[in-house]
Amino acid sequence: VAKAWESDSIVYMTSGSIDSIANTLDKQEDDYYVKIQKIIEDHAIESSICKILGSDALAYNVDEGVQILGGAGFIEEYSMAGMYRDERINRIFEGTNEINRTIISSYTLKKAIMEEVPLRDLILERESNWIPEVNISDSQSIEKAARVVEFTRSSVAFILNELILYYGQDLKNEQWVLEPFADLVISLSVMDTCFKRYNQLAIGKHKDEVKEVLLLSLADQLDVVKDRSTDILNYLDSLTGGIERLEVFDLWFSKLNYSSNRIHLKKSIARTLLKYKKYYLD
Repeated sequence: VAKAWESDSIVYMTSGSIDSIANTLDKQEDDYYVKIQKIIEDHAIESSICKILGSDALAYNVDEGVQILGGAGFIEEYSMAGMYRDERINRIFEGTNEINRTIISSYTLKKAIMEEVPLRDLILERESNWIPEVNISDSQSIEKAARVVEFTRSSVAFILNELILYYGQDLKNEQWVLEPFADLVISLSVMDTCFKRYNQLAIGKHKDEVKEVLLLSLADQLDVVKDRSTDILNYLDSLTGGIERLEVFDLWFSKLNYSSNRIHLKKSIARTLLKYKKYYLD
């Protein structure tokens, strides 16, 4: 449920953004399709995230489906076996997920250097505070969740800046760090988009059902952020003979002081899923 909702949210956000800009164009103009292509290219990062998230979510769910069905899930007479076999191509065609991670990192680097992304302003603004106060008229758990999003935003900016300072434009050739950095960008996009989607919902039962999925998603993505950030910063520190970058990250991670009752959230989501007997967040 959580992985499907993450993919769902990112795809709606990306396609909605493309449509909203495309709808401002005059279809009678000679360069209409040139402009459409430019709009799509401007969403290269988001589109690659959609591809990775969607195909990884499908892979996870189909694999779990086979496991739940046991031996029957592996027998061709059952539809799950066909899903399991057919799913595998999704992480290969339309650009392998590895290529898409390179696109995410490369375009993020390009936008930062060209100052299309206000990286410098964000770093200066948050140099002494990675977790700015977020005032949300909601529950305490949602306020804490907002702090996770802002911490991740600061982490991505800090790590990208450190990578640029060390590698410069040669960073585009450093795939060992580009791939884990792409995962950081994906996690930030998922957190930010899903949090905004939740906040747009009207107060009521459905929002409560979405809340537990949001909190599980945030917990999962924060684990990715911690893991990938540690890998990148450990590596950078080893190249320069220090440990200062990782210490900075660990300091702010400890100040975040975020914990999640993952088992409680999973049980709650499972009860809701059994009640509806289908995916209920569309």
